[in-house]
Amino acid sequence: MADLYFLNNLFRSPLFPKSLALSLLLNLRSVSFSQNKPSQEQINFKNFPQEVKRSFKKVGSLPTLKNGFIVRMHNIDSSIVFMESDAVNKYLYYSVNRFNTNKIEAYMPIGYSKYAIPSSFSDGVIQKENKLWAHDISTSKLLIVPLKKSAADPLADSLQMRAYRLPAFPVSVVVIDSVTILCSQFDDTSTSKLQLMDLRTGKSIKRWGSYEGEIPANMEITAWKNGNHCFLNTNPQKTKALLANRYADQIEIFDLEKNTSKLIKGPYGFDAVFTSRQSHQVNGITYFVAVHTENTRYGFMRSATTEKFIYLLFCGKPYNINGRSEWLGNDVFVYDWNGHPVKRITLNKAVRTITVTPDDKMLYSFDILTNDLIGISLQ
Repeated sequence: MADLYFLNNLFRSPLFPKSLALSLLLNLRSVSFSQNKPSQEQINFKNFPQEVKRSFKKVGSLPTLKNGFIVRMHNIDSSIVFMESDAVNKYLYYSVNRFNTNKIEAYMPIGYSKYAIPSSFSDGVIQKENKLWAHDISTSKLLIVPLKKSAADPLADSLQMRAYRLPAFPVSVVVIDSVTILCSQFDDTSTSKLQLMDLRTGKSIKRWGSYEGEIPANMEITAWKNGNHCFLNTNPQKTKALLANRYADQIEIFDLEKNTSKLIKGPYGFDAVFTSRQSHQVNGITYFVAVHTENTRYGFMRSATTEKFIYLLFCGKPYNINGRSEWLGNDVFVYDWNGHPVKRITLNKAVRTITVTPDDKMLYSFDILTNDLIGISLQ
C-alpha cells in the first residue's frame, strides 16, 4: 500500500534516478477536474450505523529504532511487520512480537543488490507461506523474502528469496502467492483497473474493471489515474479486492470471481480535485500527471483487512505536501466486503498506519512521537 509523501522524499533521494525525476517535472498545460462516475453498482451514504470512540494504550517500546517513523505495518501470527522510513538503519523492514517488543528482526537491506531494495511503495505478507514482500516503484522491482530466519542454515533463507523485475509499471500491487500478483493503476494508457500478472512470464492473466465512461472527454487517462490514486488490498481469501481513494472518501470493492464491483461514496461525498500537466513521452505516447491544489483533500491513508471487514484510516484534511501532519488520521472507517458501512471509530490520537488481528479483536498502530507500539480493543 503507497503514498505521495514517500514519492516526494524519493525524488530527493540520491538513490533515485535523476533522469526519471526530471521527466516527471516537465509541464506544459493545466486543466481542472473534480468529478467521478460510478462503476456498476454505487452506494452513497451519509452516516455510519455505529460511531464509537477509542483510546490507544501502550503495548510496548521499540528502543532500537532511530530517527525514523513507521509508514506501514502488517499483522502475521503474533508479530507486527513494519516499514520504517527516513531512518539511518540499513534495513527497510522489521518485525516485532506483540507480546515482547524488545527483540526486533530486520529484513530487506536498503540498496540495489539482487536481494536488497532501495525503497518501497507497497508491501504485505503472504500469510500461508510466512513471507514478506515489497514493491519498489522507482525500479519496478518486487522482492519476496521469508519471515522466519534459519540461524542454523542461512543458505536455506536465501534459497527462498525471490526478486522480480515487473515488465509494466503498476502503482500498487498485492502478492497473491509466490508466482502471481494483483496490480492496479498501471502508469500507461491501459483502461483496466485491476490486472492479475504471472511473475514468471510477466504477462497479464486476467483483468477487472474499466476507466472507460468515468474519464471526462478532455482528460488524459494517465492524469485521471494519477489524480484518483488508489491503494490496493484484498480479503485473506484473495477473492475480493479493494481500491481506496487517496483524495476522495470513496472505495471500490471488486468480486474477482463474479467479475462485479461496487463503488461506495461517503460519508462526506467529496471527489478528487486536481489539475493536469504534461509529464513525458515514451515510444510516442505522451503521459500526463495530476497536480493537486488547495481544494484537494486527503481521503484514505492506510487499510487493514480481515475475513469479515475492511478497516480504512481516514484523514479528510486539506492537502499540503510540505507538512507531515496532514498524512495522519484520527478516524477508522469500517465496511463489510459487500460494501455496507459498519462503524466509524474515532481515535484519541492521530496515527499514520494501522493493522488488525484476523479475529477483529485488536487494532494496532505506532505512536508518531515515541514509535511505541499502541493498540485498541475492537470489542
